[in-house]
Amino acid sequence: MFPRKFILTCTAAALVSVQAFSVSAVSVRDEALAKDSVQDTIDYINSHISSVDSASGKRGLWCIAGNLQELSMDWMEAAKSYLQALRISGENESGFEPYSVDRLRIAAARCFLNCCDLENAELNLKAFANSSKDENLAALSNLYSVWIMLCRSESATDIKASLEKLKSYLDMDSMKSVRSSVLFTLWYISGEKKYSDSLEKNHPRSVECAIMKDKASLSAAPFWYFVPRLVDEAYLSYPSDAGFTDEQKMSEKKSPEKTSVSTQGVQSGKNEGEKSSVKPSSDDKKSAQTATPSKKDSSGENSTKSAKKEEKAPEKKKLEREQLGLFRNLANAQALIEQAKSKGFNAYYFPETRASGTTYYIVVVDENEEGTMGRRLRAAGFDCYPIE
Repeated sequence: MFPRKFILTCTAAALVSVQAFSVSAVSVRDEALAKDSVQDTIDYINSHISSVDSASGKRGLWCIAGNLQELSMDWMEAAKSYLQALRISGENESGFEPYSVDRLRIAAARCFLNCCDLENAELNLKAFANSSKDENLAALSNLYSVWIMLCRSESATDIKASLEKLKSYLDMDSMKSVRSSVLFTLWYISGEKKYSDSLEKNHPRSVECAIMKDKASLSAAPFWYFVPRLVDEAYLSYPSDAGFTDEQKMSEKKSPEKTSVSTQGVQSGKNEGEKSSVKPSSDDKKSAQTATPSKKDSSGENSTKSAKKEEKAPEKKKLEREQLGLFRNLANAQALIEQAKSKGFNAYYFPETRASGTTYYIVVVDENEEGTMGRRLRAAGFDCYPIE
């Protein structure tokens, strides 16, 4: 039998060992923010968060990671981070930006929308609607719900039904905080001058107005590519130079430098007049969260269904790819393909015809076995996001 003194000594040593591997959330945050790039900051947080000694500290760090991932347009990872923070009850540690459960739900929904993952966006909005009393967040929830309706539109009738819903929001005081986005969406879809005039008159410093006046461009988010329109979109600019028509390139030389932004970025808590750059600098670092949505247990399904799922799984894997751009003009798509190939990427396009009858050419690169193609493309200067 071991002497009591020896047992106590071993126990004390074990406690010291545990404490040695525990770190404070503040120290992880400060060390992460000192990194040279946003990606290095995110990687540092992800690799050290498990060692943080408090749940509230971990929650705050997930919020920072999610916010930086969203600024970097890595929306799926941002959504996962926001959901990870949601799994930790309570509030963020003192010294970290506060994120309520409702705010996290809306942030996750926004990121899923940017990825055009409509099902998960809707799930988060439903969970939010059952608990929220924040009027500004409720306005965002209503706006995002209509955006989901638009992405699911299969006919001009469906599109017009969404427009009617948006028009009703213009007269609601409860929707005042998102009115610039409502006006922009109405103009973006219908092309009607009355909405652009109202946007310029009542929200001249908004990001939406800057996009409308061609002083900024829409971010390369799947969401904006898949929102149907009743008008031609030739007069709107997108971030990739390969997507500009010759007229747009000429006008860009004569106009002030454009910033690539997303109107959804406005709805993450920014004030009118602020702009979100595509490539955030290390000075832009703030807070956020992550977690992959749980999947339903399939144990109750019969063996036949399970067999079918197993047959389909490899197929789905083969379809995973990174989208670099979407164009109405085939020549523009081919120009981007050549640009990507010149940097060693095997890019190609496939056509897609929308409910409006317009055919788009979608430029993609297949995912690699390591799952790092997105990072490689971004490092080479291409905006991209995963699609199936």
